[in-house]
Amino acid sequence: MAYFSLTSYLVFIPLRGIIGIEAHDIHQAKVVSRMKGGTMFTKLRAVHIAVKDVEEATKEYGERFGLKASESGRRPQIGIKNAIFPLGDTIIELIEPLEAGQGPVAKFLDTHGEGIYMFALEVDDIDSAVKELQAKGVRLLNADPESRAKGARVFIHPQSTHGALIALNEKPK
Repeated sequence: MAYFSLTSYLVFIPLRGIIGIEAHDIHQAKVVSRMKGGTMFTKLRAVHIAVKDVEEATKEYGERFGLKASESGRRPQIGIKNAIFPLGDTIIELIEPLEAGQGPVAKFLDTHGEGIYMFALEVDDIDSAVKELQAKGVRLLNADPESRAKGARVFIHPQSTHGALIALNEKPK
C-alpha cells in the first residue's frame, strides 16, 4: 500500500497488489492514474464567475471570504471587466461584460443570471488532449488548426459536459 502526505491530508492509495507498483509521492500516483485510464486533466486552473457588478462582487468577496484581488481591470479584447483572486495555485475570476447585452458573458447573465460561467482545467499537452477528446466524440470549440494557430483557446462545449463550459489550458513548460 502507498501512503503519502498531500499538504495536511493523508492520502491512501492501494497500489500494490492491484497494478504491482507502489507510488512514493503524488507525482508517481498521477502517472499511475493516467496509465490506468485516469484523467487527462492535471489540475483546476481557474473558476470564472459571471457577475452583474464586478466592483460590488469584489468588495463582497473581500468582506465575506477574506479574499483580496491581485489584479482587476478592463479587458476590451474579450469584452469584460474582471477581478482575479489567487487561491493557492488556482484563481477565482469575477467577470462582468463591458457593455450590457453585448458578448457571451452578457448572454450568459441574461439567460442564467450570476454564477459559474466556466472553469479551466490544465492538461499536459493540448494537442494530445484535443485528439483524445475528439476521438471520444467530445464537442470542442476552437479546436481546428486555424483557430489554434491564431492563439484561440480550446473549450469543451457545454453540450458535452452537462452544461459547463470548460477551457483547456496547457501546463506551462
